[in-house]
Amino acid sequence: MYSRKHILQATFFIILAGMTVSGYLLKPIDVKIAHHYESLSMYKEAIAAYEKSLKATNDQYFHREILVRISILCRYIGDYDKFLATVKRLLDLEYKSPGLMKDGMDTALGFWRFSPANKIRQDDVIFFAKKKDNRDFLIDFLLGNQRLYEALTLYDQAYNSGDLTEEQMEKAVTVSRWTDDIQQRKKWLERAVDVIADAKLTRELFRVCVALGDEETAIQIASRITPKTLDDFLSLARLYKKTGDEKKARAFNIKAESICIERLAAIEDKGSDESKKLLTQLVYIYWENGNFESVIDTVEALYALGCKDKKLLDDVLNASLHLWRDKPDNRKNQERVIRIAGNMGKQDFVVKFLVQNRRFSDALKMYEERWRKGELSADSLKVAMEVAWSQNDQTLRKKWFERGSDALSLEWKDKGLIDSTFNVSMGFWREDPDNRENQERVIRIAGNMGDEDFVASFLVWNKRYSDALKIYEKRWRKGKLSSEDLKKAIEISYWQNDLVLQKKWFKRGIAEPSDPEILRKLAYIYLDDHEYQSAKKLFFRLNKIEPSNNEYLVKLAQIFEIEKDYRTAYDFYKRVYSGTKDMTYLESMVSCAYHLDQAVYEEALQESAGRNPTEENLFRLASFYLYVSKDYEKANEVLDNMVHKWPLPKYQILLSYSFLQIGDNTAACDLLKRIPPKFRQPWGTQLLSKHYQEQGEWNKAIDVIKAYIKFYPDDTNTLLCLAYIYKRMNWIDEYQELIQSILPPGETRQVND
Repeated sequence: MYSRKHILQATFFIILAGMTVSGYLLKPIDVKIAHHYESLSMYKEAIAAYEKSLKATNDQYFHREILVRISILCRYIGDYDKFLATVKRLLDLEYKSPGLMKDGMDTALGFWRFSPANKIRQDDVIFFAKKKDNRDFLIDFLLGNQRLYEALTLYDQAYNSGDLTEEQMEKAVTVSRWTDDIQQRKKWLERAVDVIADAKLTRELFRVCVALGDEETAIQIASRITPKTLDDFLSLARLYKKTGDEKKARAFNIKAESICIERLAAIEDKGSDESKKLLTQLVYIYWENGNFESVIDTVEALYALGCKDKKLLDDVLNASLHLWRDKPDNRKNQERVIRIAGNMGKQDFVVKFLVQNRRFSDALKMYEERWRKGELSADSLKVAMEVAWSQNDQTLRKKWFERGSDALSLEWKDKGLIDSTFNVSMGFWREDPDNRENQERVIRIAGNMGDEDFVASFLVWNKRYSDALKIYEKRWRKGKLSSEDLKKAIEISYWQNDLVLQKKWFKRGIAEPSDPEILRKLAYIYLDDHEYQSAKKLFFRLNKIEPSNNEYLVKLAQIFEIEKDYRTAYDFYKRVYSGTKDMTYLESMVSCAYHLDQAVYEEALQESAGRNPTEENLFRLASFYLYVSKDYEKANEVLDNMVHKWPLPKYQILLSYSFLQIGDNTAACDLLKRIPPKFRQPWGTQLLSKHYQEQGEWNKAIDVIKAYIKFYPDDTNTLLCLAYIYKRMNWIDEYQELIQSILPPGETRQVND
């Protein structure tokens, strides 16, 4: 019986016989040294000698011959990394061998399948695909590995060369959508509508142009489309509103409103996500159409379904205020504002709104309730005093004045005159609150009263945030800003779209006795601005203040992971996971553990597979045992479980491989018999054939190889195994025919000679 080594050596000498003397045998002494190493089965040393011989000459023919030999030895010793690199060198030397090209591609694909996220492995596959000029495969491969822009580049090349089919054009449009790059999407849609008569593509291009603000192109396309979908009508409405055609914009908005209502009527489950989505869309359509009552009704319907989105609630409050401003004396309009603001928990707004609408009795009821609960602030007390002073009820006025005097210890100079003047100024302002002169009058009088707190609040109420912050800034510099006012200034700065301003006030806030909410907001500001060190310090402080709040531990873990401190990130994730058992954090642990030592990674994989034994998690654990830790017994256990749940050939072949590694050839062969020939792989085919040979079942041994060769006719090693069987059975003709078919044409002629 001949070993695999003897067969490979025989094959080499046959190939060697076909090499010309001038191109190979008369080259440097390193080649002879390599031959000597081969005769001693020192294949690594032989490869090194062959590599050294390449440095002695620039003869490309010689280089190709030597590299072919190195590729054979690499496969023999199982160094497929070097085999792959050698094949790439041969291809760069324009060596023509479809078989070697296929072997290289198969090897690259094999490496990639076991590490699909590895960009180097992806690049190897791409290299061979480019050499074969297999653009269709290359595009599919790039898309499968989420390398969308590279795939689009190939589509670009095909488009520029004029050989892009309509089907490929449609696929390129789809890929451009996946990138979330709206400019790419527009480019491909423009190309597509030029060659594909598809109304849907034209409508999509129109919507994209509107979204990008390209009104000029959108207007040109508008006449070519027949709007059908809700998005079509909304895009047309936005376009005509931007271009100043309010009449058309309103017409399309009304049509969009009609479509929304029809779709809502067709939905049986009114509490479904689709229903909520349409209701939300309807809110904004009603707003554009100026139908504020419908805005309110729709938002309240959403509120009843459990939707408490802050923006929607703000919108419904603004809608109610629109109706109120149109008819401020209408009691229904007032009650609507009060009800909505009350549902939002805006009690301060409600009481101020009551005062603004001269419903002093209702406002005082709210102030009275707060007073009895001890929850009335100094500012609110002053407002309550002013409201009471305006009433023609001596007892009421006296009660509130006495409360104010006791609580505030104000030193009145000419109380009656000051109050009267102030109330008159407030009356003017209530009549026309947006009038700047009315605002300045109130501010001046309140300032003369020394009531800077009211002035600051009044500025905020009138949305003059910049002026309010100037007052707080002045107090800060004088060291006279109270903790309460500091909180107000911080809150106002948070409303501004000025990151520098926000940081300044939040830093001042955390210098005072720590308020967790201030620390938290500043930490997120730093996080959003990628100032990770500053964010970390604050999250550590927050963790000390609220050690049971996992949010801060998670954020710290995420920051450490961003900084590639995987050990610390892993420890933080583990702390959170230990307390919550949340699978999200376990997955994060696995991600970090991948970069740590094998023991930690194994522990994380075991936990993940144990908690959530999905196909993916079990496969990752099996792959770890099989290829990293080489613990074939454990790999066998996991794979056996997987094959039981998912009897797929790819898992069956791995299970049979694990049986082989632990020395259970019988179990490996029993499993291989059930695997279709296409999926057996060379080692499995050869093992099963050898099993039949040992049983004396030579025909089965032949059939196993032939069934496999139908799918992989260029697998030389497996063909040599078949040749061995022919020779063993003394089938000389079959043996000679098979050996001749394996050899390249040039070598065949040499042998015949």
